[in-house]
Amino acid sequence: MCIRDRLKVRRNLPAHGSRQAVLDALKASRVLVVCGETGCGKSTQVPQFLLEAATAASDGARCSVIVTQPRRVAAVSLARRVAAERGEPVGRSVGYSIRLVAKQSKETRILYCTTGIVLRRLQDDALLNGVSHLIVDEAHERSEESDFLLMAIARMLPANPTLRVLLMSATLNADLFSAYFGGAPTLTIPGRTFPVTPLYLEDAIELTRHVVRKEAEWARRTKGPTPTRRQYGREAAAREGGGASEGERDDEALSYDELRRRYGGYSAKTAQALLELSHDAVDYELSLIHISEPTRRYAISYA
Repeated sequence: MCIRDRLKVRRNLPAHGSRQAVLDALKASRVLVVCGETGCGKSTQVPQFLLEAATAASDGARCSVIVTQPRRVAAVSLARRVAAERGEPVGRSVGYSIRLVAKQSKETRILYCTTGIVLRRLQDDALLNGVSHLIVDEAHERSEESDFLLMAIARMLPANPTLRVLLMSATLNADLFSAYFGGAPTLTIPGRTFPVTPLYLEDAIELTRHVVRKEAEWARRTKGPTPTRRQYGREAAAREGGGASEGERDDEALSYDELRRRYGGYSAKTAQALLELSHDAVDYELSLIHISEPTRRYAISYA
């Protein structure tokens, strides 16, 4: 990906529009609470805003951003993503550190790590000297480690006047965290939505031309070695008492002809699959389907 494409990807993220607001808020306050919806780009863009602003002010050498993550896989994947956006390998200006594995160097200015790594560093350096910004991401995921880290930060701030702290999350109780840090300002980064077309079981079967294997665990069981189309519906209707009308009965209590009437816009093969599929088991051959077309993506729902 060329530089122009990388910049385009970053600029399309909702967080890009809040760049100056983040920088201005940190100039006015040493602690900032950031609420941003999932997918807005806060975890990847905010650390880069800080580094780019420091570099533009000829202060990049003293910029050191630590971003804590509650999970190791998040720390690694975010570091790789940001490094890719900057067009460099992981371990240069962007790195990560998790238990037993670290990929960083003297050039590293943005370090993604787990909460435990920061706590371990605090044992040797209680003031986090040399760190310009500490970002606690996913702050809403409360744990003993994260609560202890927040307590340590609150005690550390008066003794380390150069440290700036950001608390970020998608579902953060902003008022609670703001009050804990003496009324710290809050900033909301808007998210974005994507069009989703919900599809149901019959749609998935129709689109994939799925066939229920007779010997499969999710195939409906009936009496006799060779069940007929009518037998499926008769046995299910008998279990329901047989008193309900066709429109009131569930699919499983319908015969093949009744299913054809209910799903008139679908093929005969779809009606046959609905007839043979047990509602008491999961069809694993159909449960993990991701159907994509050039201009549409579908989410399969079993409602």
